[in-house]
Amino acid sequence: MSKRFKQQVKQLRKTSQLVSTNEQSKISNQTKENVRKFGFLMRRALDQGKIPAALKNASQMLDGLRTSALSPKNYYDLYMQVSDELRYLEFFLQEDIKSGKSASKLYKEVQFIEAIVPRLYLMITTGSVLIKSKEVETQDVLSDLIEMCKGVQHPTRGLFLRHYLSQMTKDKLPDKGSEYSTSNDQESLSNSIDFTIKNFVEMNKLWVRIAHQKTPGNLTKKEKEIAQKNLDIERKELKILVGTNLVRLSQLEIVTLEVYTEKVLPLLLEQINECGDPIAQEYLMEVIIQVFSDDYHISTLPSILQTISKLAEGVNIKQIMISLINRLINYSESNSDDINDKEQIFTIFSKGIGLITKERKNLPVKDLLSILNSLIQLALQLNPKQIDYIDRVLRFCYNSASESGSLSRDIIKEINNLLTTPLTKYKNVNVLLEFENYSPLIELLPYSDRRKIALKIIENVLQNSTYIRTSEKVKKLFEYVKILVQDEKDMPSESEEDEYQKTLFLAEQDAVCRLVHLLKSKDLIESFKILQVLAQKFGNSGERRIKHTVSPLVFSSLLLSFKIRDYIEDNEEEQYPLSPKKIFEFVYKIVTSLTPLFPLVSLKLLLQCAQASDKCGFEAICYEFMTKAILAYEEHVVVSKVRFEMITIISSTLQTLRIFDEENYSTLANHAGGHSSKLMVVNDQARAVCLCSYLFWIEDEEEDDDSEEDEEEDEDKEKIYFKDTKRLQGCISRAIRVAGSLMESASMFQLLFEILNVCLYFLRYEIEQINADYVNTLLELIHRKIEENNTNLSELVEPQSFNFYKSTIKHIKYCQSQEETEDLFKQINISISLDDLK
Repeated sequence: MSKRFKQQVKQLRKTSQLVSTNEQSKISNQTKENVRKFGFLMRRALDQGKIPAALKNASQMLDGLRTSALSPKNYYDLYMQVSDELRYLEFFLQEDIKSGKSASKLYKEVQFIEAIVPRLYLMITTGSVLIKSKEVETQDVLSDLIEMCKGVQHPTRGLFLRHYLSQMTKDKLPDKGSEYSTSNDQESLSNSIDFTIKNFVEMNKLWVRIAHQKTPGNLTKKEKEIAQKNLDIERKELKILVGTNLVRLSQLEIVTLEVYTEKVLPLLLEQINECGDPIAQEYLMEVIIQVFSDDYHISTLPSILQTISKLAEGVNIKQIMISLINRLINYSESNSDDINDKEQIFTIFSKGIGLITKERKNLPVKDLLSILNSLIQLALQLNPKQIDYIDRVLRFCYNSASESGSLSRDIIKEINNLLTTPLTKYKNVNVLLEFENYSPLIELLPYSDRRKIALKIIENVLQNSTYIRTSEKVKKLFEYVKILVQDEKDMPSESEEDEYQKTLFLAEQDAVCRLVHLLKSKDLIESFKILQVLAQKFGNSGERRIKHTVSPLVFSSLLLSFKIRDYIEDNEEEQYPLSPKKIFEFVYKIVTSLTPLFPLVSLKLLLQCAQASDKCGFEAICYEFMTKAILAYEEHVVVSKVRFEMITIISSTLQTLRIFDEENYSTLANHAGGHSSKLMVVNDQARAVCLCSYLFWIEDEEEDDDSEEDEEEDEDKEKIYFKDTKRLQGCISRAIRVAGSLMESASMFQLLFEILNVCLYFLRYEIEQINADYVNTLLELIHRKIEENNTNLSELVEPQSFNFYKSTIKHIKYCQSQEETEDLFKQINISISLDDLK
């Protein structure tokens, strides 16, 4: 070592003040070079069998660890380099002792080294060799070393020295079944615990004192703050040195639950309380939670929670509590049967959290809510059937959040997590509906978050196909999701919504609509009560929502009417208090009230109701629904294209009804035909009038013949429910006349082709007015129109229409060739061949 360097190191030992970064780098490099130099000389001396010379070189190599000028990080790098050399020394000495040399003598020789730091490192090294040689009691060596280490009180030097002691003795501590135990009595074995705890206590004190090392005096205030901050960061990086003692302590078999409860934990918690350093307290609590057994924690929960409540300001209480709770959650998942008093665990935690909030008035609400969310997860894991646990936590959350005033985004996030946790766990909203404090907690959230939670609840119901069976539960459910079915004071106006918000609104309403079909009871009367609740909720939902939600409500009601009808038919003797008629009256009020707002939706629903009442056998009710549908068409449908679509639907629905007598049916059919003939667009008028022809020739779907003889007689005869051949011909003739008046050839021919197919349909029924001559007249009209245009048909119409007509001609020829249809079709004169159509 150079003379100048020796003088610099000597000067630095006189102060605990750290030097600047550049100076540290210089000193670190010089010290490491010194380690390499004397480490080499030590190895060479060992190889030559010169033990005294090797120990002298080792002492000079260790001299660099006496410095006070290096930061913890730089000192750590130096320590690791020295440790590698000392391990080589230990290995060589162990081999040398096997040859018959005395380990005790070697242990005594190193005690005469002048400098204390090198002396103690070499005492620990030779002490390890001495323990392995078993020349003396292990406990005697350990006691000597733990006492001698008190001679180094500089925080960095002392911390690393004791860490070296811990590493060199960790596999040599007396324990049950250990080769270093000369006695198995509890008092002797407990000395290992005392040794480890003493070393831990001293190391923790030294670690805490690192924070109080002075920064260079020539720095500005800001530079000092930065230096201190960097020192704290480096200090945190050294925490594992302290934690290794607790890890080793947890591995000792002699640390039973009783020993841990009565001796180990009280000493550890006492040291944590006494040190008062936030960094140390937080880390040590984390280590205790992670390294000791879960069943140990369960038995000592009150002590741990009480200590947590008294930790210094600046300690991350949230992280410690969540770590502890998560450990118990994981333990409960795999060892649920081993936990005897699960309710007691929840109660202890509840009291502990209450104590924490009492002792730490400034505990951030967001941290408290995070802890409570973990507590809910624990309660769900311990006993998910005890919903009172979760409800108590939710009440605590509500009180804490509401008392905090305005909610920050962090608090809102935690409330969202609290609400989502039981929803995700149970996968059954029926359980959620038993909470008394769930809905109030939702109300604390801003509009956008309430909206998300409500949608999650509905999606949970849908994904798990959860049926809500009572009207009271349905009311409770809509308290949770009311933001999706009614306007809120804090909701933005529709004009303020962007495209995403509008799309989201439609998705929400779609979810609500699908939800309706899961709200029903096995009891039909209760199902009707549920529908009444829905009608009340949707009735107050506003125009924007009701056009979406009313349809599933109506369809659910119609389905209920069928169930009631079937029940009454199967139980004729029973006087059932609910009838399908009452359901139709209920639906009638809903749908007719919708007509002024959304006539098209109302019209379609009225037609659905007409079909349902037809199936249930209520002629008067069915007639009323059809009348209201036609009135809605007359009064509210004004757009031409929509009028065509609606009159087509009305006509199609009327064709399916079988409940009416001839007079009522004729009245409705005439109205439908009349409105078809009044359409303004000629194409639509011709097509609609033609389709109305089907209204005047309706096949009966019901079988009225009772006897087998009658069935045989009428086997081949079509059964007609309603016929008015004169009106039928009138519709077709008017359609031909209107179509023929079109100026645009493509549209005219397309309509004439469609009318031709309608005529071919009725030809099979041997209707006097719609016979082969009538079809021939229409074909002649088509061919004449083709000739008038003086060109090929393929050039007059679209390819689709052209192929349609060709297929029709082929069909006529096919029917003429078949025995069962030959008589009906043979009189049709096809004056144009398929080749002529090209």
